[in-house]
Amino acid sequence: MKGTPLRLLIVFVCTAGSAMILQSVFDSSDHRKAEKAVRGYTVNGRVLGAELEKKSPGGAWSTELTHTCRGVVRVSYGSPAAEYDFDYEIPSHTIHPGNQLGEQALAGLTAAPPAAAPIVDGGAPSD
Repeated sequence: MKGTPLRLLIVFVCTAGSAMILQSVFDSSDHRKAEKAVRGYTVNGRVLGAELEKKSPGGAWSTELTHTCRGVVRVSYGSPAAEYDFDYEIPSHTIHPGNQLGEQALAGLTAAPPAAAPIVDGGAPSD
C-alpha cells in the first residue's frame, strides 16, 4: 500500500491531461468546420464568404464556441463597416443568423439573383 496516494495522483493527472488534450483537439476541429461551412455556404452559385468580403472589404473571420454540448459555434465576419454573425450547428450542419446583419446577408443570398442582361450575338444565326 506504500505509494498508493502517489500512484492515484499520477493516474489522475494523466487522465485530466488527456481529457484536456482531447477537448482542445475537438474544439479546434469545431472552429475549423464552422468557419469553412459558413464561408463556403453557396446558394445559386453565390458564396456567402465571398459576398460578405466583397460588400465589406478589409474584415476578418473569427469563431467562438457558444454551446459546446449542442455543438454551436458563432462565426463572425467583422470589418470596419459591419459585423456579421452566424451560428453554425455542427451536428445538424445548419446556419442561423446571429444578428440582424447576418439575417440580411442570408436573406440576400437566398433571394433570386438579379436578371442577367440579354446577350447580343451580333445577328449570328442560332444553332
